[in-house]
Amino acid sequence: MHLCDYTDNDFKMEVVDKTTPSIFLGFTCGNETIDQHFQKCDFQDAVCYAYVDRKANATVGLADICCSAINFIYDDTIVAMQPAIKVDHFAVSIDYQDALWGKLAEEDDHFYLSDMFLCSLINYARIISEKFVGASYMILHSVPDAKHFYERNGFQTFGEYMKLEKNYYVSDCIPMLLQL
Repeated sequence: MHLCDYTDNDFKMEVVDKTTPSIFLGFTCGNETIDQHFQKCDFQDAVCYAYVDRKANATVGLADICCSAINFIYDDTIVAMQPAIKVDHFAVSIDYQDALWGKLAEEDDHFYLSDMFLCSLINYARIISEKFVGASYMILHSVPDAKHFYERNGFQTFGEYMKLEKNYYVSDCIPMLLQL
């Protein structure tokens, strides 16, 4: 772990796509499947955001988000659907995964640069929700190792009657949500 000597102005969030391939070159989060997803620019119906370190001109993280819904199911029947903004993929470069943003009151509780990236993404989702789609939640599938990270940032696991779609890449993941 290392403490970053940064301010909020040292980072920017920007939309990226196939026309900005340099953002994806050399980026790795340590998960080959997620790395390949971003390198292929395989965003389908999602918008990809890069969190960029202006000082180092390096990509801190990548995330793609899209519209979705939470299905409320009772007795195998969908009884309601709640609009949501889904984080389809969220990845932080291995070079920044342990970078501390600052120290909190508790000695073992830290605020990481990855927290700043997620907070920026949540802020974007709130703006999108308020101005365009009216979603009440942000949802995602967390890999088991990242569950604490998302909980630390306000996400919680789905309730008993809430269900997300079933995809091949989320079989061992934990559905989580954040009220916007």
